[in-house]
Amino acid sequence: MMADTRMPGRGEKDVAGIREASALALLVGIVGGCHALVGLGIFWMVAAGSVVEGQAGAVFAGVAFLVASAPAIAFPFSRRVAKRLLLVVLTLFAAATLWAVFTPSATPVSLTVKVAVLAFAILLAFRTWLALRVSRKPD
Repeated sequence: MMADTRMPGRGEKDVAGIREASALALLVGIVGGCHALVGLGIFWMVAAGSVVEGQAGAVFAGVAFLVASAPAIAFPFSRRVAKRLLLVVLTLFAAATLWAVFTPSATPVSLTVKVAVLAFAILLAFRTWLALRVSRKPD
């Protein structure tokens, strides 16, 4: 016989929604953990000496995986913290791409890539401004 999953004062749909939200949070946490393991694996390969050329790029990729996994790991515990971490991560990625595209280097960057990087940074700043404006708006 199956256990009664209904909660007093709640409909069965609410219980199903809670289960789906918990499953989503668990899935996001697992994916974030996998990204962190990939980042640690890249660090491990660099530390073991398996990467001969491009060690700086490998370390950068490892850091990117670890930083990108932070919001996903925090999501099951606190959605507010995960949102703020995601904003920090996206800001760091926007700054890194702006730096990589607009610093003088030996490899030329196409105009399309420059426009895409600028659009990403501008849209991120605009989206953040809109979110702050709505959150500070008096009711």
